Amino acid sequence: MKKNRPRELFLAFATLSIFSCASSKTRMEPLNNMLYRGEYSRALYLYDSLGIKEENAVSLDFANRGLLLHLAGLNEESNRELEFAERYMDRILKDNFKQIVSSYLINEYSLPYSGEDYENVMVNFYKMFNYALLDLPEDALVECRRIDYKLNLLKDMFEGSTTYTDDAFSRYMAGIFYESQGLYDDCFIEYYKSYIAYKNLYAVHYSTPVPSSLLSSLKKAAVATRRENDVPFLFESSDYSVNFQDTFCEFIFILEAGQLPYKEEAVSYATLDDGKILSVALPVLIPAVTSVSGGTLRTTENYTELELVENLGEIAQISLKDRGGRILARAVARAGLKYLAQQAGEKLGDEISDDKDSVLGSVLSGIIGIFSAATEHADLRSWALLPDKIYLGRIYFSQNDNAVRVSVRTRTRGEFSYAYPVEFKSGGTVFVKERIWF
Repeated sequence: MKKNRPRELFLAFATLSIFSCASSKTRMEPLNNMLYRGEYSRALYLYDSLGIKEENAVSLDFANRGLLLHLAGLNEESNRELEFAERYMDRILKDNFKQIVSSYLINEYSLPYSGEDYENVMVNFYKMFNYALLDLPEDALVECRRIDYKLNLLKDMFEGSTTYTDDAFSRYMAGIFYESQGLYDDCFIEYYKSYIAYKNLYAVHYSTPVPSSLLSSLKKAAVATRRENDVPFLFESSDYSVNFQDTFCEFIFILEAGQLPYKEEAVSYATLDDGKILSVALPVLIPAVTSVSGGTLRTTENYTELELVENLGEIAQISLKDRGGRILARAVARAGLKYLAQQAGEKLGDEISDDKDSVLGSVLSGIIGIFSAATEHADLRSWALLPDKIYLGRIYFSQNDNAVRVSVRTRTRGEFSYAYPVEFKSGGTVFVKERIWF
């Protein structure tokens, strides 16, 4: 017979981090030392050798491998993996009713991982940059158009929201690629969209002001397309210079710094007045803020500062906060369904034993409760290899330069200097990207 229990409602919430379902950060930890040393080929070999896989996230498996290949300089192979990642993400976004139902009955891992919206766009950014490094401008421009299509969909879906509805950095990069091909009409459109996104979204919510290099580029595109009247504020002062000289070559430097905030699981337990325990698991983001604070680019004649152009850490935090209500609603609904299952098990046991307070009913209810708690997990999946922040610098060099010198400032490890050999090509564009993991 069951002992009498207090009838008052007793709620005991305890928040703690557990890792029954490993986070994406935890799965990638074996690679950390090699990544920090820039040994990307070895990291890729270890990744393949260990068979590192995300749970029910084929899209992430392809994205991780694609990014490792990109870092290792295997751009063609990288794009093959990233293409598969994009296909899986797009396919999963088309709702599957059975999968949605299972996420209410078991946990979020029942749903194949479709990727955060910013992760989906970053797939195209890396594809675009791979094509640029492969000197395949037409293919790079295809990725520019794919980015524009995705971002237009997001804007239509979440108009007026503070969530990620546009990607100013990806649009800025698209504008740079259009400009490198002399396509100034397309270039102006992307630069202007980027400016609006920085001004209205990034500066307000993501601590990322409008880069001065973008304003100079937008002014140049406006002059080239005779659209000065569309951006009159740029011509009210001489702050933003315009360079149309084909006697120079442009050096585009992108610095990816740190790692994306990682997810941990916070579980809240509630003991009800009938003795049954409910659990709700939610993801929380742990910041992994980069130590990089800025930097400079130098040639024999020119000097410019690196500027923050993408704050993925802030975007991830606000995106999770924006979805928090929906995640909580599913978790609470799931807890309710599991509670009903415990009641049904108890009732079945009592009916079999022909005893209202049977031992069998308690056992069945307890087993279902244990299963419910054991299967309640927050979704800790993410593209953990993405950077926390991205900086960009643009500088012109002449035929007198044989290298562009880059200095990177950090808060904890002083200053780092790099020298990148350059080959002058009149009117050309050179793309270089560096990764720092701290």
